[in-house]
Amino acid sequence: MAQFTKKAILDTFQEILEDTPFDKITVSMLVKKCGISPNTFYYHYHDIYDLLDAWLHRILQKYTVEYFSNGDWSMVVRAFLRDCQTHTNIFDHIYLSLTHERLERYVFSMTDDAITLYVKMRAAGSRVTEDRLHRIINFCRYASLGFFMEFIWNRMSYDVDAMVDDFAILFDGFVDQALKSFSEE
Repeated sequence: MAQFTKKAILDTFQEILEDTPFDKITVSMLVKKCGISPNTFYYHYHDIYDLLDAWLHRILQKYTVEYFSNGDWSMVVRAFLRDCQTHTNIFDHIYLSLTHERLERYVFSMTDDAITLYVKMRAAGSRVTEDRLHRIINFCRYASLGFFMEFIWNRMSYDVDAMVDDFAILFDGFVDQALKSFSEE
């Protein structure tokens, strides 16, 4: 029953996000639309930001580790960016309501495991120290953040395929060259 209730809260939250900026959503608005008590909400979530975290985690789960572990990270990025374009209201309502610091933390957290897995997969068999591997991963995190923020700043109007194709050349090229340059012979 608890999982059903959590799903109902998350689904209702997404419905409300279609029409309402995140910073205007209240717990009372949510529980009324969902048909639950405030106590039920607080049983599952500490506050509205905790709910946003859970909602983003649910959304981003379907995009991350599975695709990166197969080596086809561009497929997940394309799917995610297309979903952003399809649900422009939701992403605008979140983006315009959050501080840039909080948004950057979300992007970092959503990409952290996937980028780490991808870089380590590409590094298999190479002789790169953990410290240097960590530097490559950090660079890739910041490149991904910049890539996504540019997409958002430009109102998600880019041609996703062209944008991802260009980024893939730069991203993969950087990872390969960095691994080669940092490899201990």
